Amino acid sequence: MNIIFKIIEYLPETNQIIVKFSRQNSEKSIDSRNACAMGMESLDLTDNVSLVESICAMGLVQVRKQDKKDGILTTNKMNDIIDEDDVDISKLVGNVYGSDEKFLAHPNSVRLKKIKV
Repeated sequence: MNIIFKIIEYLPETNQIIVKFSRQNSEKSIDSRNACAMGMESLDLTDNVSLVESICAMGLVQVRKQDKKDGILTTNKMNDIIDEDDVDISKLVGNVYGSDEKFLAHPNSVRLKKIKV
């Protein structure tokens, strides 16, 4: 997931920026997102690359919240996974499957292949 942001306004008197965040591949425009204020003291001002990365890191939580609120296109709805011991790719063709990001980063269990005796 690529996080994008747009600085709407710089407020030098309060040392803040007003920013909008979104996923790069979102169906909604970044301009339709809610803006939030961000203090400059919490950002890495070493150089432009560091600044952009620190703003994106601060916006990650907001982008994840947006992702949960956004509607899912009907063509993107996941089908239930067929729970069978034998993998049959032909049964999966034409359907949409996926997994929650949290299960990919920190697997709860390791699946073992069943050995037939």
